[in-house]
Formats: sequence, structure tokens, C-alpha cells
Amino acid sequence: MESTIDLKTLHAKIGELTLVNNFLSGAREGGTIAEHKAMIDRSHALPLGRQARELEISRGRIYYLPKPV
Repeated sequence: MESTIDLKTLHAKIGELTLVNNFLSGAREGGTIAEHKAMIDRSHALPLGRQARELEISRGRIYYLPKPV
């Protein structure tokens, strides 16, 4: 049996993984949540939610700003 390969899907996945690898190129294992939050790049092509997932922080932490006391 021959399997058909959807090249558009494969190219899309390769592009997505390239964005993730590019984003994570400066990231290091471990670190605190604050360090991971500082790695979020709002101008990067990778969506913020995906950046949060790759850095293993909740999406809500990206938007949370502590109230001044």
C-alpha cells in the first residue's frame, strides 16, 4: 500500500517547529517562573499562548501584573 503524504501539512508543521526552535534558542532548562516570563517576546511570530506552553507557564501569567501596594 502506498501512503499519500500531504506536503502542505508537512510544510506547515516544519514551519511551526522552526518558529518554536527559533523562540527557544535562547531558553535554558530550569529557571524560575519569573525568568520564563521574561523570555516571552510579544513581537515574535510565535503566538503568546504557544510561547507560554513551550516555556511551561500558564497563559494567564503572561498578562498578570501585580497590584501596587
